[in-house]
Amino acid sequence: TAAGAAAAAIEGQLGLASSADTTGIAVRMVLCTGEAEARDGDYFGLVLSRAARLVRAAHGGQILAAGTTALLLRDSLSPPATLRDLGRCRLKDLHDAEHVWQLVHPDLPSEFPPLAALDAVPNNLPLLLTSFIGRERELAQIQEMLRSGRMVTLTGAGGCGKTRLALQAAAHLAVSFPDGAWLVELAALSDGALLPAAAAAAVGAAIPAGSDPASALLEWAAGRELLLLLDNCEHLLEDCASLAESLLRRCPRVRILATSREPLQIAGERRCRVPSLSLPDDPGDWRLLAESESGRLFQERARAASEGFAITPENAAAVASICRRLDGIPLAIELAASRIGMLTPQEVDKRLGDRFRLLRGGRRTVLPRQQTLHAAIEWSYDLLSEPERKLLARLSVFASGWTVEAAEVVCSDDVLDEHSILDLLERLCDKSLVVVDPGSQGGSRQRLLESIREYAAERLGEAGEVEALRQRHRDWFLRLAEQAAPRLQQPEQKLWLDRLDADHDNLRAAFAWSVEPEVRLRLCVALHRFWLVRGHYAEGRGRLEGTLARAGQASELHRARGHNALGILAWASADYAAAREEFSASLALFEEMGDRDQQARQRANLGIIAFSMGEFAEARENLTRSLAVFRELGDWGPAAMVTCNLGALEREAGSLAAARPLLEESAALFRSQGDKASLATAVHNLAGVALREGNPEGALEPLREALQLLRDLGDPRGLVLAVDTLGQALALQGRDQEAAEALIAAECLARRHGVPFSAPEADEHASVLAAIASRLGPADLAAVQDRAQALTLEQASRLAEASKRT
Repeated sequence: TAAGAAAAAIEGQLGLASSADTTGIAVRMVLCTGEAEARDGDYFGLVLSRAARLVRAAHGGQILAAGTTALLLRDSLSPPATLRDLGRCRLKDLHDAEHVWQLVHPDLPSEFPPLAALDAVPNNLPLLLTSFIGRERELAQIQEMLRSGRMVTLTGAGGCGKTRLALQAAAHLAVSFPDGAWLVELAALSDGALLPAAAAAAVGAAIPAGSDPASALLEWAAGRELLLLLDNCEHLLEDCASLAESLLRRCPRVRILATSREPLQIAGERRCRVPSLSLPDDPGDWRLLAESESGRLFQERARAASEGFAITPENAAAVASICRRLDGIPLAIELAASRIGMLTPQEVDKRLGDRFRLLRGGRRTVLPRQQTLHAAIEWSYDLLSEPERKLLARLSVFASGWTVEAAEVVCSDDVLDEHSILDLLERLCDKSLVVVDPGSQGGSRQRLLESIREYAAERLGEAGEVEALRQRHRDWFLRLAEQAAPRLQQPEQKLWLDRLDADHDNLRAAFAWSVEPEVRLRLCVALHRFWLVRGHYAEGRGRLEGTLARAGQASELHRARGHNALGILAWASADYAAAREEFSASLALFEEMGDRDQQARQRANLGIIAFSMGEFAEARENLTRSLAVFRELGDWGPAAMVTCNLGALEREAGSLAAARPLLEESAALFRSQGDKASLATAVHNLAGVALREGNPEGALEPLREALQLLRDLGDPRGLVLAVDTLGQALALQGRDQEAAEALIAAECLARRHGVPFSAPEADEHASVLAAIASRLGPADLAAVQDRAQALTLEQASRLAEASKRT
C-alpha cells in the first residue's frame, strides 16, 4: 500500500540517520504508484521511468511522492508524518509539469534546495508531446563529453534523432548551468548573417540599437555559465563554426551542444555519432523486440494511431522486419508506425518496397523535411557538391557495402577521377550519408543505409547511368570471385571466405546483372567452394542448374567446370545420384579436351560418390587410379585429398590399420599447405578411426582440433558432423547426458542450417541416441533436450572444450 511504502521510506531514512555506519550518507527516495511487470529477475514499466525521473530531481535525504501516491496518502498517512506540496515542476524528460509532494517527518531534515528540475534554471527547451525512448548510452556519453570538454556536435543521417537526443541531453544537463540551457533553432534560417541575432533572441540577450549582434551576444554571454544548443547547423556550417569558435574563445563558462549532419571542424569540437536505434539480436524473440529501442518506439507510436496496439508473437516478425529494413532510423519507424490502424504490421512490411510513397504524412507541426522520409534525405542531398551527389548516386549500385578499392574502380570514370573517390567518400562520411564499418568481415568497409541507398538509386536512374554502373559492378565482382577461388584452399582461405561473405549480396547482384551464360558460369564456378564451405548448397545448386541449362554456347572448359561445381554441391546435399551424373558429364568433357589432371579429379569425385553410396570396390578403384595420376603429375594438393578419402574408405570398410597411416599422411600434407578446410576433414576422420578402435579418449583431441578449424572457417556442415561425432565419443565414455546434448544439438542444427546426414550417418546417429535415451530417465532427457535445442552452432562447437574440463 502507499501507506506501507511511506512508512518504510521514513523508517529507512531514520535508520540511516541513526546508524554510525551510515553517517554522512544521504539517500534520495521516491514513492510512485503504478503497475510494473516482473520479468527475468527485474521489473519493467512506465512507473519505473517516472520514479527514475523523480529520483534525479530529489536531493539526498529527501522523500518525494508523485501526485497519484500523494492522493492515496492523504487519508492513510500515519502521524507525525505529513505531506508538503512542492507544486508542479517540469522534470528532465521535457514532458508536461508533474505535481510533486514531499514526505515530511519531525525527526528528519525537511528543508532542501529547489528540486533539480528544468524549472530550477532559466531555459527555453520546448515541451514535447511524445516520450523519449532509449539512448541511455548516448545520453551518458554526451553528458560526460560536455563535462570534460566544451563543445560536442551530434552527427548522423537525417531522421536519426539528433535533435531529440540533443534536447534530452540538454534537459538532463540544464540544472548544472546556473544561467540556463538555450535552444537556437536553425533549420528555418537560410541567411547565415542572421545567426548571431537569432542566437541572441533565443537566449534573451538585448542588442542595443546600431550595435553588432555578434558582439552584443558575446558581451552578454562572457560572464555567464550556460549551455547553448545549436540545432541543425549543416546548411550554415561556416557561420555556425565562426560563432561557436568565438563563443568558446570569449566566454569561458559557455558550453555548446550542436546537431549537424557533418561536424563544424573547429578546435575543441568533439564529435558524437548518433547511431540507429537498437534492434534485437534474435528477431524471433518477441519479448526482446518489445524491449529493444526500435521495438519500443514502433509500439508507442503505433499506439497513437491504433489504441491498444502491442507487439505480440503473431506480429513480431513483421515489426522486426520493418525496423530492420528501416535501419533503426527513428523518423522512418515513426512514419511506418503511423500507418498502423489502417494497415497491419504485415501489410506495412509488404509495402516497404515502395517506402518513399508509404513513409509520408508526418505531423503537420514539424518541418516539411521531417514529414516524409524522402524529404529528410533530399535535404542532405541538396547540400552536397555535384561530385558528391554523383558519387552518392553511383554507390547505390552496391548491394551490401563496399571497400574503398571497389568504389574507386566501380564508381570512377572520365567525370569522377579514381584518385578523387577516397576524398569524396570521406566527405560523404562526414556528412553522415555513408556509414563506416571498420571491423567488418573482409576488412574496412563502407555502406549506405537502405533508405539512403534507395534514394540514391533514384538519382542514378535519373542520370541514365544504371546499366554502365551495373556492368562495372559485375566486372569487379567477377574478378574478385576468380581472384578468391584458388585462395580458398590456401593458408589465407579464411580471409577470402570472410571477404566473399561480406560481399555475398554484391555477388548475388553481379550474377543477376550478368546476361551472358558464360559469365554467369565463370562466376558460379569461382564461388562454388565458398558456397560449399559456408553452407549455401541450395543457392549454389539453383544458380548452377539454371546457368548450365542455358550454357550451350559456353566453352567446353567452362561447362566442364560448371558440372564439377554442381556435382560437389549435390554431394554436400547428400544427393549422390545427381552428383554422379554431374561428375560423369564433367569427366566426359575433360576427356574430349584431353586434360589428364581434370580427368583424375573427376574420377576421384566419382570415387567419393561411390564411397558415399556404399559401393566400396568402385570407390577404391576410382580413387586409386586418380591418385596414381596425381603422383605422376606431381599435383600434391589433389593427391592429399584422395589419400584422405582412401583413409576414410578403409575406415568404413573396417581396415583400421590401413586407414590411420593414410589419414595421418594427408593431414600432414594439408598442414604443410595451410589448407585448414581439408585438414579439418582429415583430423575428423582420424577421430572416427579412434572411435572404431574403441578409443573415445583418442578421438577427443582430433575432434577438438577439427571443431576449432571449422569454427574459424565458419563451415556449418563440417561443424554439425563433428558435433555429432563428439556425441558418439562421449557416449562411448559413458557420459550419457553430455553425449545426448551433443547428438540432439547436431540434429537440431542440421535442420536449422540445411545440413543433410548421409544414410549411414543418420542410422549411426539414431542408434547411439536411442541407446542413450533408454538409459536416461524422461525428466533427464527432457532437460537435456531443452539445453541442446537452445544451442547455437558456435555454442555446440564448444561442447568439446567443456568435456575437457569435466
